[in-house]
Amino acid sequence: MPRLPLIIAACLAVATLGGCASGELAPLSTVRPVTVATVTPAAAADLTAVTDPKLGRLVADQNGMTVYFINTDPTKPPASNCLGDCVKLWPPILLPSSGSASVKGIDPNLVGTFTRPDRGIQLTLAGHPLYRFSGDTPGTTQGHDLAGTVFAITPSGTRPPVRGRV
Repeated sequence: MPRLPLIIAACLAVATLGGCASGELAPLSTVRPVTVATVTPAAAADLTAVTDPKLGRLVADQNGMTVYFINTDPTKPPASNCLGDCVKLWPPILLPSSGSASVKGIDPNLVGTFTRPDRGIQLTLAGHPLYRFSGDTPGTTQGHDLAGTVFAITPSGTRPPVRGRV
């Protein structure tokens, strides 16, 4: 199983997210509004609502990669605790150089940004900083529910409901 070492490393990184930055939380950043345009079906979207057969409605990026949030990141105001080596496993989703992001199937009022300590402008959904998982390929959700800390994000900015439970 060639993915097992990567998943174990990801779980360890998630368990020590605060430790990625010498055990300290990232400083709270200034929240900035983002220009968001709803795209037509023919256009590519930076964030798109998709349906996963196991998890239901999720958000994917323009390359079909599942979008995640880390439940230990603060949302009011948004900030990222994933710094240093953590970003190798959980690359942040940054605002494109155009200064605007497009969405499809997502309320544009839920999308925002904040400035990371490394000066990158990270996208948020319902206040949650957004990430990709380095162990995913387009259409997969390998990062979902790792260590009970990282979850795929729904178009409304929540984690997917647990299926099969009443």
